[in-house]
Amino acid sequence: AILGRVLRPGARVADLGVGSGAFSLRHQSAGYEPVAVDMNVDVRPEGIPFLEADITDLSSVFEPGSLPAAAAIECMEHLHDPIRFLESVWQALEPGGVFLSTTPNVIHPYSKLKFAVKGTFWLFSPEWYWSTGHLTPLPEWLLRAHLTNAGFTDIEHGLIGNFDFHGMKRMLIKAMRRRLHSTGAPLGVEGDGSNLVMLGRKPG
Repeated sequence: AILGRVLRPGARVADLGVGSGAFSLRHQSAGYEPVAVDMNVDVRPEGIPFLEADITDLSSVFEPGSLPAAAAIECMEHLHDPIRFLESVWQALEPGGVFLSTTPNVIHPYSKLKFAVKGTFWLFSPEWYWSTGHLTPLPEWLLRAHLTNAGFTDIEHGLIGNFDFHGMKRMLIKAMRRRLHSTGAPLGVEGDGSNLVMLGRKPG
């Protein structure tokens, strides 16, 4: 829905770090032209063009200035070098092209509380490091700074998603929801805001 506000119908969208391809398939069903990009994927999305490449160096698969849009869904927290990644995306985008990312929302009130109690953000701890490869927590201010440093402008953020918690944790998150909705995110808040959405544009 967010990309639909800023993309022309049928635009090509590079789905970076595609995984199993759920986001690409949704793009395709919405009338866009997804291109999946990843490395060492066991299950590739059926019916979606797939390019095997290191997403921190997109020059091997895309000409500079050739992409209308790129997306990285729950991807950047797995990267050793998100700055290099964003610079590569910026080079691949055409003037006026847009980049959309989602990452775990480490500044959610629950995540802040977890950090205060245990010294680790939600989804970022030794066990998450080894089991899922969550390497790089990216709060909104830091990701905005990385995007700006890479050359992106018109940067907006929003919050989406729900925590998969029950019992007392679920009650605690509901109690925090009012504070979450008062953050003034330009792209809005949906659900519990467990995920941060960032949207940036390459100047045209």
